[in-house]
Parts: sequence; structure tokens; C-alpha cells
Amino acid sequence: MFVEIKNHGHKIKEIRLTSKNGQIVSFLNVGATLYRWVTLQKREIVARYDNIDDYLTNQMSFGTTVGMNSGRIENGEFVLEGVKYRTPNKETHFLHGGEDRLSLRFFDFELFQRNDGVEIIFTHEYSHSILPGTQLVSVKYLVKENDILVTYDVTTDKTGLCNLTNHTYFNLDGDFLSSIDHHEIQIPASKVVIIDDEMIGRKVTDVEGTDFDFRVQKDVYKPMQNVDSMFPKVRGIDHYFLLDHPCSKLYSRKTKTLLKVKTTLPGVTVYTTNYPNQEWIQTKNPLGLHHAICLEPQYQSNAINDHRFEVGIVTVKRPYHHEIEYTLEENVQ
Repeated sequence: MFVEIKNHGHKIKEIRLTSKNGQIVSFLNVGATLYRWVTLQKREIVARYDNIDDYLTNQMSFGTTVGMNSGRIENGEFVLEGVKYRTPNKETHFLHGGEDRLSLRFFDFELFQRNDGVEIIFTHEYSHSILPGTQLVSVKYLVKENDILVTYDVTTDKTGLCNLTNHTYFNLDGDFLSSIDHHEIQIPASKVVIIDDEMIGRKVTDVEGTDFDFRVQKDVYKPMQNVDSMFPKVRGIDHYFLLDHPCSKLYSRKTKTLLKVKTTLPGVTVYTTNYPNQEWIQTKNPLGLHHAICLEPQYQSNAINDHRFEVGIVTVKRPYHHEIEYTLEENVQ
């Protein structure tokens, strides 16, 4: 692969990888962000800001490494090792790590050419203003033709929250001006966590007989609209699925494109772009309602306050290690 490093100003660097067959995958050092993915058929399948300076605030978390805790912590409060913490945040709940989140930090990086692709290792020494410990965060991307393996490794000097994911917005048609009504998903999960109007997980329920039953690949748009009508403040799917099997799938009937998302994490949050912002993306327009979909492997976000779920933490004796692999197939009938 041909490697190019571009300076965009404000310390933002883009690491662009171009394969012999024309695939382009690039990353930003801010947030160890997956910035672009242009397929062999020249479709750009991930949403990105048109103005790269928007990654300095990244309100929609486009492609970024979300942490140190993905999702919402109810009321921004939790108890860890007997100590109660109250996080400073503008919103009611502590979302994606708050104002001091990992996605806004600048990472150092190293590049390695391998026989099977290019490896980029992003590292950052992270400490929050009030949360415990200092964490050494490593986000490794191994890029091959039609495949991206993301590996997260974190060590710490004190026990802390650690629930990392990638927050890429996909539209496999490469058409971010239109909705995802051509898309199907398969989520191998027999249980889902139903959220309330403030997007906090409450009831764990069987998916069978509900609009959340994606155990067999099916259209995502109609169930999303049904969920929207039942939970109008949620405006679509923003739910955590407890995985029975590590591999989920996203498929476009229109372009015959299949994305497999395999993970070592226990569940995946499916988010159907229910609350887009007004910053322009690469289309020179804002991303529209339901025009992209995120599949975010992670721990249940509020697990620190809900003992039904495994909690994403890192300790001195137990480093954090998880993987997410994206595999793309085109011309899949």
C-alpha cells in the first residue's frame, strides 16, 4: 500500500493508505479516528466532516475512538471501588466520556509495513480531570484490502472505567444524501436492552416477536420506523444488543455490499443517526436523519450503575484488550 501523511493544520494529521487496486482508507491523529473508507468500486462508505476542523469538537463522534466510556452514564454519577464520582458535563448524563473525552485527544502514531497490510499504532497517555488514574491507550489499525482490524489495549496505574468503541457512520451505498432504506442488518442477539426517553438502558427483553429481532438478516428501515413511532423521543434505534455470536452484518440491497463486524466485546449498540447535527459532511450538506447507521461493539454503557451487566473497567492487574474487525465484500448477491 502507498502511505501518505498530510498536515491539515491545528496539529491534525491524516494518514492515508491507498492500495494497488484503488481502495483508500485514512485516519486522523485526533481521536485515532477512521476518517475515510473508499471501496474498490469507488464508493465512500463512511461519513466525515467536510471541514476537518470540526474534528476538534466532533459533536457526532464521526469515526472516532469513543471513551473512556462509550454511551451514557446516568446522571453522570457512579461508584468505583467505594468512591463516588460526579462527572462534570453540560448534559444530564455523561455521554461518550464528556467534554474531556478521548475522541478529542491527539494521539502519537507509528506506521509498520507488513506482508498482509499496513499497521498503524496510535498511543495516548490519558488522564481525566476528576476520574481516577492515568491510562496508556493503544489503538491499533491493521489495514488490508477490504478489511480493517481494530485492536484496543489499555493499561493503567489505578482502576478506571474503560469501555472503548469505534463510532463510524456507515452508508454502504456511499449516498449520504439518502436514507438507509436499502440496508439490512443481522445482529445475532436474542436479547436487547430497551431504553427510556433519555436513552438510558432499562428493560432487558427477548427480541423474539419484536422489531428488534435481527437474528436473521432483514430490512432495518421499517423496524426503525416502528421503534420511532413507539418511542418518539428516541427517533429510531439506539439500543444495545447482547450478542450470542461475535459477527454482525450490514448489507445494501442496492449496491450488493456486505459489511461484517466481528468483535470480542459482549454486545453492540445499533444507532440509526437519530439526532444529526448541522455541520456539513463530504456531500456539502448536513447528514440527514436516518442517512447512516453505526454498529458500535462495546459493554453496556451504564453498566457501572446496573449490576445486571458486565462492566468495562481496566485495573493494574487486568489490562483492557478488545478487538473489532470490519470486513467488506462487494457484489454479494
